[in-house]
Amino acid sequence: MSKKNKKSTQRNRHAFDLQREKLDVVKKQLKVQKKDKKQTASPAKPKKKLKGIRIRKGARVKGIKIVDAASKKKAMEALAAEQELRRMEVESTAGWEEGDPSDLEDME
Repeated sequence: MSKKNKKSTQRNRHAFDLQREKLDVVKKQLKVQKKDKKQTASPAKPKKKLKGIRIRKGARVKGIKIVDAASKKKAMEALAAEQELRRMEVESTAGWEEGDPSDLEDME
C-alpha cells in the first residue's frame, strides 16, 4: 500500500483540509469587514468625467465631413441636439401609461 493511500495519511490530510477551510473563512470575513469599514470611513469617490465622442478627421457624421475644428464642432453640435431630442422623448413618454384616466380628461 502506498503512503498516500494509508488510512492515517488520509485522515490527517482531511483534518488539515478542514483546518485550512476554517482559516480561509475567517480570513475572508476579516477581508469583508475591512472593506466595509474602509468604504464607510472614506467619503464617496467623485464621478469620473467621461470623455466625449471621438471623431477622426475624414469621417462623415450626419452628412458633415470632418476636415477641421469648425466642421468637427458643427458635427458635435448636431449629435448633441439629436441626443437632447431623444432624451426629451424618453422623459415625455416615461410617465404616460395607456388607459390612464387623467389623459382622457385632458382630451375633452
